[in-house]
Amino acid sequence: MLTSAEALAVAAQFHREGDLAGAGAVCAHVIANDPASAEALHLGGLVALAFGGAERSATLLLRAVAVEPLRGAFQFNLGLAQRSLGRLPEMLRAYRRALAASPVHAGALNNLGEATLRHGGSSEAEARLRRAVAADPSAAEPRVNLALARGGSGDHAAAARLLEEATRLSPGTAEIWANLASEFALLGRNEAASGAYRRSIALGPASFAA
Repeated sequence: MLTSAEALAVAAQFHREGDLAGAGAVCAHVIANDPASAEALHLGGLVALAFGGAERSATLLLRAVAVEPLRGAFQFNLGLAQRSLGRLPEMLRAYRRALAASPVHAGALNNLGEATLRHGGSSEAEARLRRAVAADPSAAEPRVNLALARGGSGDHAAAARLLEEATRLSPGTAEIWANLASEFALLGRNEAASGAYRRSIALGPASFAA
């Protein structure tokens, strides 16, 4: 019979290979025998979220952070579950706790910055988003969100530069090209705007139309 540690290793392998059902089944077995297994609760929460079970995910992740509150990844994923449930205060609290545990957690910085930006805290949002860009220079999303912040503040040149960087990091994302086209248009760079719009349409007409 496998120990809990051995079973969790199997579950993690299933998860890496994309066998979410297998990973979830193993996690459920571990939790049944060790209800305080933070690793099993966390991985089980990730699997539940992947299957669209945000409520179940939040329940498991809340149990995981109750056992190990200083695990930044646990708090961050709890924030994702709370976001899926539309629970803004709980989401923000989880992201802040993730950052308290892991101050350079790029995902938490980005998501907290994005949420702050949506609710009017532009200067605070920009500070977090700049930290997110620095924490993960290979990620496009923090640059896109920072561009939205700069564009919203009237700095369309900076927004365009950030979006150009984002297109190099994620060239197949239609929405980034559409946003870049808008910023080019605001700068009077009509030829560049047309090119970006065409690229957006080619990649995803539905996204462009939205």
